[in-house]
Amino acid sequence: MAYSVAVSAYLERIEGLLADKTEASLLYAAVELRCGVEARMKEYLEPLEHIPKSQKKEWAIAKLGLSIENAFRTGDKIMIFTVRSPRLDAECTLMYIPVSSRLQEIACRLGDYLHVPKRS
Repeated sequence: MAYSVAVSAYLERIEGLLADKTEASLLYAAVELRCGVEARMKEYLEPLEHIPKSQKKEWAIAKLGLSIENAFRTGDKIMIFTVRSPRLDAECTLMYIPVSSRLQEIACRLGDYLHVPKRS
């Protein structure tokens, strides 16, 4: 059985888990969300040649967020770029939709639940 680590696969699994409406599926959906956010952030860093490999391999959401902010310096703003080629009579629109600071906070908190709870 192949387990895809594509961002779209995480979203698909989350939707299925949430539809189950059990406590266990909610926990697993949270884990998938945490991993999906990390995957999305790594997706943005991977093609950047000026980012050290150690930062690209990072797993901590807060550290990935700092690397992305240092690279793009856009905060939570969506960026849209249109590239036109009159010679080819073609146009391409590129979008950068950041993982919002709020979603990063949520993913960080979800990461806290990946450990065995303390007994009280």
